[in-house]
Amino acid sequence: MKKFVIYNVQVVGMHHYGTRQLHLMGTYHVQLEENNPYDSMAVAVFDETNKVANLKRDSTRAVRDLIMKEKATSKYFLRPLEESVVRNQRTGPQQTCAITFKVNEEHIKCLTDTAVNHSCIHTKVMELPKK
Repeated sequence: MKKFVIYNVQVVGMHHYGTRQLHLMGTYHVQLEENNPYDSMAVAVFDETNKVANLKRDSTRAVRDLIMKEKATSKYFLRPLEESVVRNQRTGPQQTCAITFKVNEEHIKCLTDTAVNHSCIHTKVMELPKK
């Protein structure tokens, strides 16, 4: 079992859900949101039970492709890496995050091959600590 990490994931829309940014020490999870009335390809960010943000469109394409492979053996956990930044007024604040999930070793090549098609993200495979 390995840990698969997706870096450079951009999160937006926090201000629509009551905060300007996600907590740097917080842990969130992501999941596909096919019933989103504005974007059927959306990937939503949740805290325990509430939706708190969405992935930015270019990040959504990359992460969605990886989730659709259905190779994870755990939830897709998201952790913010830096404070939110407003790059322009049209898009509002966005925040750079990383997504991690557990995967069996035989599926790593499939996931890394899929990730190579998306230049907006970077991936890394890590060993899980021995128990």
